[in-house]
Amino acid sequence: MLAVTAAFLVVAATAQADVGVELDKTRARPGERVRATGDPFLLSLYLAPESTVPPLRPCRNGAICYPTSLGPPKHKGWIWLGRFFPTRDTFHFRVPTVRPGEYRPVVYCAPCVRGRPGSLIAGDRFYVLPR
Repeated sequence: MLAVTAAFLVVAATAQADVGVELDKTRARPGERVRATGDPFLLSLYLAPESTVPPLRPCRNGAICYPTSLGPPKHKGWIWLGRFFPTRDTFHFRVPTVRPGEYRPVVYCAPCVRGRPGSLIAGDRFYVLPR
């Protein structure tokens, strides 16, 4: 139990700087398979319309902070795609049936922030093409 607690504290202390997500494609049509690669910290991955992704913000000491969410995000238009596990840092998902346009993969990282909120860490733009 002590080892698990110590590992969680290390993850919580270092995760925000190390967490991210990459998709193997920059554009795809609904139904196409995409591979997501991320950090294996029990993180959830969402597909979010570009216009709904909160921006980075200034925080103490001139640093830049990620936006946060009290619990898994429930933003309008955000679609849960899957989860990264300690033994699986890659998974495939099918592009959901959404309107064509600009989206971002967003990781919800609960251990990345002290306290109740978790970080929302957005990846590069992803374009959903018409069918």
